Amino acid sequence: MSERAGLNKRFSHHFILDESKLRKIVDTIRTSAQKTSIQTKLTFHISTEDKAFFSTIDINRLLDYENPKGKEINTLHIELRSETDDENTKILAHFVLSKDREEKIQISITGPDRDWCFILGEELETQAKRTHTHKDRP
Repeated sequence: MSERAGLNKRFSHHFILDESKLRKIVDTIRTSAQKTSIQTKLTFHISTEDKAFFSTIDINRLLDYENPKGKEINTLHIELRSETDDENTKILAHFVLSKDREEKIQISITGPDRDWCFILGEELETQAKRTHTHKDRP
């Protein structure tokens, strides 16, 4: 078995994830992935209030989703994995926004290098904190 390192962070607070904040999180993940020798694939998964789901590798397709009333996005997973499906390198950023559940952001990182995991964890924590809002949702 090869070496692995990782971390899990969770933030429970109201948040707003607009286009610029989402793009910054994605850029942070992509930049970090480029610092490794591992070929990776980034995928976005959303689920909606009406229990539908959608997955894409194109952030623009995600941003084009109209988010109509009754079909609002309630979860977003941003997933970066090794193209070889190696479980030793994986980044998951999970955003939950729901009327009937707790709002949360959860970040999980697994990688072959401890420093890489912890530095990326700090960078993503900074980005997650920038989504925080004190306002309750209607």
